[in-house]
This record gives sequence, C-alpha cells and structure tokens, in this order.
Amino acid sequence: MDVAELEAINQRLHDLLAQPCGMPRLLATLGDLHKACSLLAGHIMAAGEALAEALRGTQKEKAPARGAQVQA
Repeated sequence: MDVAELEAINQRLHDLLAQPCGMPRLLATLGDLHKACSLLAGHIMAAGEALAEALRGTQKEKAPARGAQVQA
C-alpha cells in the first residue's frame, strides 16, 4: 500500500465516523482539511526530493576523484 491509498482509507474512516453527527458544514470542513493536508504533504515531499537531489549534486562536486590524493 502506498501513501495515497493509506490517505484515502484514513479519509474514508473519518468520514464514516463524522457522518452520523448530521452536521454538513462540519463534514465539508473535514473534507477541505483532508484536501489541504494532501496538497501540503505533496508539496513537502516534492521539496524534500528536490533538496535531496541538490545535496547529492553538491556532494558529487566536492568529492575527490577515486585515486586522487587529498591535500591536507
């Protein structure tokens, strides 16, 4: 199961728990909150991947070539 599937299951669980309250505005707010969290999570993951890629590029540039002597 990936994160998107777990997120969908989590949202469905919360919907089922909240539906009996009969409060449509609360249900709509919860739906909006789930959507916002999903968008934010996607943004954070993309930023983390971009940062990791940038750091990998920086490490490759700074790493001495194999067999090269490192000056002290």
